[in-house]
Amino acid sequence: MDINITSNQLSIKAYLQNPLTRSLGILFAINAILFSNWAVRIPDVKIALSLSDADLGWALLASPLGVVVSTPIVAYLLNRFGPGKVSFLGACCFAFSIALISFPSSFQELVVALFVLGIANGSMDISMNTLASSIEKETSTIIMSMTHGFWSLTAMGASLIAGLIAGRGIPYTTHFLFCALLALVILLVTVRQIHNIQYTKEPRFKWQWPGITVFLLIIIAFIVFLVEGGIMDWNSLFYTEVLSSPVSMMGFGFAAFSFTMAIARFYGDRLFARFKAQHIVAVGCLIVSIGVYLFSLGHSIILSTAAMALTGLGCSILIPILFREAGLLPGVPPSLGIASVSTFGYTGFLAGPPIIGFISEAYSLQTSFFFLAIVMLGAVIISLFLKI
Repeated sequence: MDINITSNQLSIKAYLQNPLTRSLGILFAINAILFSNWAVRIPDVKIALSLSDADLGWALLASPLGVVVSTPIVAYLLNRFGPGKVSFLGACCFAFSIALISFPSSFQELVVALFVLGIANGSMDISMNTLASSIEKETSTIIMSMTHGFWSLTAMGASLIAGLIAGRGIPYTTHFLFCALLALVILLVTVRQIHNIQYTKEPRFKWQWPGITVFLLIIIAFIVFLVEGGIMDWNSLFYTEVLSSPVSMMGFGFAAFSFTMAIARFYGDRLFARFKAQHIVAVGCLIVSIGVYLFSLGHSIILSTAAMALTGLGCSILIPILFREAGLLPGVPPSLGIASVSTFGYTGFLAGPPIIGFISEAYSLQTSFFFLAIVMLGAVIISLFLKI
């Protein structure tokens, strides 16, 4: 497939009209559908297998371990076959791994299934972000933020639908099998051509200790994902326990967070073109820190919802810019830079919820979110040392 993009920045209409970028956006949307439907049904899996909170926590750690294991394999496959083919294969594997979650009947089987899921999701995540980075390099076009915007928008819709499905009492086994089938159909019908994308192979690269920039990006990614994971899992409980909100309003915070994140990502590429990456990261982290701090005060439902909207605005640009800069680092293959950020980022995503739970049990839920605000403030300081 020829890459035919003539503008440094694309409007949403131009993005969707171009077959290449449209396929990339759909690929991110497929990942969001699979991930969101699995995340919403985690409590049902816990209940069905009679797992304790500790058991579930240990089982969930199998997923980032799978990502770590997949990293060197994906790096080799990317250089051998290109990110288009590997993204297509990764999407197929991720769909099958979601279907696999339907079958475990014990803790041990769930651990194995989640390990496989981690390998598949890691493979898809690293390869599709490398694909986005490669398209940016080949065309001198900035598309990373808008591409992640399609992930966020789809994740928001998929989570709401998954919640409705769960509320109707449909077994998660049936739910997961349907999601896997739906993802495969969308993939085969709309993204078939993506494996034909031409790709400039990365030069041979001998392993070496990552430079200070990669190291700092990894730390910031870990913190950003840690905060986002904590917000996703504990937001509703904060509304219920701290704000004493009615059940009908306990999803307001995460909805506001997801909405501003999705909308802002569609326009984030304009910021990437106008401002230095280091400044974008620093300001984004500062906005998130302020938003989470205001949320931790727990004054009212209105203030807390506004705080979550502000937090989503800050988070919106952080993950795309971290992936983009990791893929553009001089002397570092995009697959290696993105894999490093992705691996440690998703480790933080899964570490956030148990850390919040521990602090909440020892002190309070408000203290947990205040802790996240302080940690994010640390990311602001770290970003000042970035050379991007």
